[in-house]
Amino acid sequence: MLEPLDYWRFHEEFTVVEAVLLSLDLSPSDHRHDVKPQNYDAVFSGVTKAILNEKLKANIIYHPQNYNDEQHPDWEQTHIDIFDLKAWMVRVSFKPIFFFPKEAAEPDYLNKDHPRYSDQLAACVKVWIAFEDENLLGAKSPKSAMEEWLNSRYSELGLVHQGKISKTAIEECAKVVNWKDKGGATATPTSQPTPP
Repeated sequence: MLEPLDYWRFHEEFTVVEAVLLSLDLSPSDHRHDVKPQNYDAVFSGVTKAILNEKLKANIIYHPQNYNDEQHPDWEQTHIDIFDLKAWMVRVSFKPIFFFPKEAAEPDYLNKDHPRYSDQLAACVKVWIAFEDENLLGAKSPKSAMEEWLNSRYSELGLVHQGKISKTAIEECAKVVNWKDKGGATATPTSQPTPP
């Protein structure tokens, strides 16, 4: 017997509102528009900002134009492909049970309650996973690109010392994860000459 949420697995794209509710382990079929579930605003804000900043691909549908020229996205009609959504979720280290059922249980090395948990080890793993998205690299060297990523998330990753950002911890993480330890920026692809 399938649970109500399981039927949503037949979908390969979701509206923003559906994606947010499913991320909270709630069935959109049961959603009441006058009630916001716990943590709805936080997830909704993250998803919509990512779309507007072009970090998450979506087919944006706008409300019919009003009297002024300003248009607003209709988040109940805007659709996201499941593969784009999951790739973005991996990048921001957010893996809700509905979208990642086999990965829902965090491994011990990412579990903050584990007696051998290390912020620095967890940060290394998370930055390594994040860089599955090659767009994060650009023309930077892996080390500098990862340092930039870690700098922007140092607080949530626990890379702090005496309440302030720990540059040493960030540098050490980037050094450990760096897969191009010889240095140098990522090469820009160039076309090869056609042999005679």
